[in-house]
Amino acid sequence: MTRPPTHLPPLAALAALAALAAATLPAQHRAGLLTGMPPAGVIATTWSVGVGAEVMLRIPGEAYRGLGSYVAPASCRVLGAVLWLRDSTLADGELFDLFVYLEDGQTNRPTIPGPAAPGTTAVASVRDVTTPRGVAEHVLELQFPAPVLVPIGSDLFLSVHVRSPGLRVVALGGTGLPGFSTSLFDACGAGLAPNDYFSMIHDLGFLTPGGSATVGFQPMFDLLVDGPSGVAVARRAPGTAPTASFYSGLHPDSATPPNQTARHDLPGYVFLANGALPAGSPVFLLGSTMPFAGMPWLVLSPGNAVLHLFPVGLVGLGMALTAPDGSATIHWPVPVSAAVRGLDVRTQAFGFDVATGTAAAGPGVRQRF
Repeated sequence: MTRPPTHLPPLAALAALAALAAATLPAQHRAGLLTGMPPAGVIATTWSVGVGAEVMLRIPGEAYRGLGSYVAPASCRVLGAVLWLRDSTLADGELFDLFVYLEDGQTNRPTIPGPAAPGTTAVASVRDVTTPRGVAEHVLELQFPAPVLVPIGSDLFLSVHVRSPGLRVVALGGTGLPGFSTSLFDACGAGLAPNDYFSMIHDLGFLTPGGSATVGFQPMFDLLVDGPSGVAVARRAPGTAPTASFYSGLHPDSATPPNQTARHDLPGYVFLANGALPAGSPVFLLGSTMPFAGMPWLVLSPGNAVLHLFPVGLVGLGMALTAPDGSATIHWPVPVSAAVRGLDVRTQAFGFDVATGTAAAGPGVRQRF
């Protein structure tokens, strides 16, 4: 006698599938690009673009080297995105798509040509997302259909493709112009090159940088990763929280007298273990004035800790222990001197589990003064 097949009830089947998915999907953590953001007193605005337009965040590969877990021989893995959005019409939800693009060569521009339809060359897409009704402010975490492998050194572009008129993208104003004397656009952070841009609008057949040569805007987006992370930060004054803006107040500035005598920003690095290390683990911050390497120099094992800094002439900048949440913040002083203007310093943090010897590393980051 043949035994009939066993069928799970619908609810039990759904529970089994959910458990299987939870067991196979890697843990997701925020990469930290929104650490301390938006800072108090700095301009935060919302962008309203036409239906069909894209608002993009550019994450420069020459400034954040290795965001996401290392995948041999020369890529890093990202799992999703975090988006700060606003809804101007609460009666209904707003519709949008999320697209991910890589860099077109070394152009600092996405692979999609201006005349092409949004999403044409996307390496990942999350379509037909609707914001909840009756809520004005949204912080949404969206997982990509499959992990995206980003070549180390490539820019990464996150795009919100607006499909209903009430959707707004939250953005932070900032400047990379030395001596810019208002605090409204002086967000602390990595302090990237003057006139660099971190946002683009794709509309009416054109790709246009967001902002101007003086003031730019950084969309409030972050990445989801499945391993340790870290970001460049700066602190405006003792006792204030560090922030991870792509821009910087560029203090200490080299003007005489200084443009803002009350400011003396303190650069630093926030390391995020994201479960890879226990609380109390030592984290060391290394620094270099040499450019990043084209390929990873070294992978520490056990672990998946990749050295992105040029190995010759490395300098120790500080040490801290991981807090119960797995974070470690290390600040390092910079002299008030004209000699620091335009100086690029690349830093990277390495943490160690003293019980197992396992190493964990954040990405290499560039800070500019």
